[in-house]
Amino acid sequence: MPIYEYAYDDTGERFEEYQPITAEPLVEKNGRACHRVPQLPRMHTAYGEGNNCEPIKMFSIALDNEADIAEFRKRNPGTEISSDRRSPDFGVPIVKSRSEKLKVLANEGFMEKNAYN
Repeated sequence: MPIYEYAYDDTGERFEEYQPITAEPLVEKNGRACHRVPQLPRMHTAYGEGNNCEPIKMFSIALDNEADIAEFRKRNPGTEISSDRRSPDFGVPIVKSRSEKLKVLANEGFMEKNAYN
């Protein structure tokens, strides 16, 4: 049974909850409104135990305000970026592959460091 991360709406305090994969997300716990915190799945490769394909957090182009985040979303539809100031990843684009990273960098007018092609 998977474990999901939730946050209380009023304080942002987080907690974990085991639930069947078919269960609807919680909307309240202990009489307090809450929501499921989106998480990227961790994927294991076939290269051996302990090798993870971690999401790439693009700190080099992190944004610090909601207006810039909205503009970023227009230029990069489908790329994950949080506009929730309570999130530790606020304003940080998160991509799932090198090709998606290169596309975002190109859309933002950057080039990958040490790229010679």
